Amino acid sequence: MIRRSVFVTLTCVALLFSQLLAAVALAAEVQTLRGVHNALGGTMTPVYVAQDLGLFAKHGLEHSLQYIAATTAVQALAAGSEEIGLVGNQCVDMGLEGADTIYVASTASRFIFQLYGAPSIKSVADLKGQVVAATQPAASTDYAMRLLLRRYNLVPDKDVKIVYAGSGPAILSLL
Repeated sequence: MIRRSVFVTLTCVALLFSQLLAAVALAAEVQTLRGVHNALGGTMTPVYVAQDLGLFAKHGLEHSLQYIAATTAVQALAAGSEEIGLVGNQCVDMGLEGADTIYVASTASRFIFQLYGAPSIKSVADLKGQVVAATQPAASTDYAMRLLLRRYNLVPDKDVKIVYAGSGPAILSLL
């Protein structure tokens, strides 16, 4: 039942995203739109589904959609080199800092990450004195790690050092 609910939610978000892209193109009398997504994972499913189903083309929208790492993607949106993005918490941060952005929706109501490490690490408490990796400062991986550490009474950057690998695949290469 939960999987069906997640599928229905993701399908609705994909349709909403495609409709939003079409509306933006029509309102601006533009036939092309530059878009960005900032993760290589399941939360980006709506964009992949909309693209695979041809929903963008169906609504007369020519688009470019590329992957750019989280913080860099938000900087591209703020600078105007990308027009629309499927990004996470960084877009909210950017708006709070005064950027002219509109946050429409989210594909996930919580962080969806897994923690991998050496076999000797049996619990989060075992991370004390260790080094963990996130993609970029202020990215969802960074926020999630900091929240997790605090939940287990560990102080980020004091009890556990956080390093930044740049991307999800780069984090995996550090294991």
